[in-house]
Amino acid sequence: MKNLKKIISVFMVVAILMCSFSFVVANAANTADDEIVARMTMGYRDGAKMFEGHSFLYFENLTDHEIMVGVYPVPAGGTVSVGTFGTMVDGPGLYYNVEAYRYTFLKLTDYISISKTLTKADLEEVSDKITRSGFWNKFFNCTYFAITTWNVVPGKSMIWLIFPEICNIEIKSFSDHGGYFPMNMPTTEQVYKQIGDGADAHLVPASWHMEADTIF
Repeated sequence: MKNLKKIISVFMVVAILMCSFSFVVANAANTADDEIVARMTMGYRDGAKMFEGHSFLYFENLTDHEIMVGVYPVPAGGTVSVGTFGTMVDGPGLYYNVEAYRYTFLKLTDYISISKTLTKADLEEVSDKITRSGFWNKFFNCTYFAITTWNVVPGKSMIWLIFPEICNIEIKSFSDHGGYFPMNMPTTEQVYKQIGDGADAHLVPASWHMEADTIF
């Protein structure tokens, strides 16, 4: 009888230890998912003509390790801009670092912005959305991409109404919106187009060129 009690006691201790370990592991996983890893900024710049404005997203890695934005690896402390275009040499679609290169190279500062931080879980959802957004047309345009991707993460949500100028109004409706924000200038070798969709999405070097009349 004494031996049976000892065996039961041992099993109870083991069970308690296993439950405690499971709780610690689960809590650690939840903490990791809640860690702030990036800042996502939506930028908007007016075009030369009506309905030619451009909306885009800019990501900053706030961690000490690499993160993925879509299919683009962003090193610790690094950044990347993401936007869709219909006027690129490589054809319409989603591009990485076009805005960061163009706006910085040309010293453009006439754009407005709004930001929110992303947890690890948020970034995973945003990245998944980006990998499924490699397209552009006059209806599903740059503003469609920027706003629907922005809205993946709750807070400061916007309504997509086709025209880029609406994005301008919506950003300005937030009391904490800003204006120009400095972007890190990538090299031309860091400008990519996204090819494929979802799990098949991948990067190819963009063969775009700089023309004043196609700058958004």
